[in-house]
Amino acid sequence: MATDWYYSRNAQQLGPVSSSKLKDLAATGELQPTDLIWRDGMSKWMPANTIKGLFSESVPPPIPPQRAVQQPIQQQVQFQQHAPVQQPTISGFGKCTTSVEWIRFLFSWAWVVYGMPMTCRIPLATGNSTANAIDTITRLFLSRGFSKRGALATLGTSGNTLKCPGAIFAIRDVRIKGKGNRVDVIGFRNDIFSILHDAGLLQH
Repeated sequence: MATDWYYSRNAQQLGPVSSSKLKDLAATGELQPTDLIWRDGMSKWMPANTIKGLFSESVPPPIPPQRAVQQPIQQQVQFQQHAPVQQPTISGFGKCTTSVEWIRFLFSWAWVVYGMPMTCRIPLATGNSTANAIDTITRLFLSRGFSKRGALATLGTSGNTLKCPGAIFAIRDVRIKGKGNRVDVIGFRNDIFSILHDAGLLQH
């Protein structure tokens, strides 16, 4: 259980929470065995008691009343229709806008292959710090196979520089940096657009 989890209560989607937080919720009773949970990679929402190690095996979960048995089944049907369609949106951000990153037109051969160079400006929600936002967006790309460049590669720059999976040339590096009350993600469209779109951060 390494990735963030989402769970439902009274037909309301909650999360994301870490694996350790999810286990704490189970231990304190805030998460019931019959509550539905989901994470990226699962094809549908599942009852929490189907996840091995989430609940203490020494104490069996309480038997729900007869009427309560039907409610999770109805919720499961509802969430099964939506979970595979779109990954839940990352919290702490607004919808971003995009513009062409003209400087990368100097490498005209690259954008023909990798798509238009672009900057995605992602506004921060109230209470979300720039440092936390950069870390969140960075972890999103790392989960999709990107890797961080070393200190020498990022010398004199702010934020993080990421190497695209399988990239040979540094021109394909993705830059993630804070600017005022937003985070800018700079890279080629084919490298960044679908990741931000799947996370629900793009307007279209």
